[in-house]
Amino acid sequence: MAKDDRVTMKVDRALWSSVSALIKEHPEWGILSVPEFVRRAIDSEIRARKAAGNSTVIDLPLRSKSR
Repeated sequence: MAKDDRVTMKVDRALWSSVSALIKEHPEWGILSVPEFVRRAIDSEIRARKAAGNSTVIDLPLRSKSR
């Protein structure tokens, strides 16, 4: 019986979506490029989360004046 060399890795959905998009965008790179896809996806996800963290939410209660 042959040894199973597969590796299973759990990733969150946002990261997997990013990796899947890169695989679809560059099928010519082949399956052996998955580590590069993951690296790029992680980089993209970190940048997106950092950009989201830089935004500020301000709570402004809007009420009509009653007379």
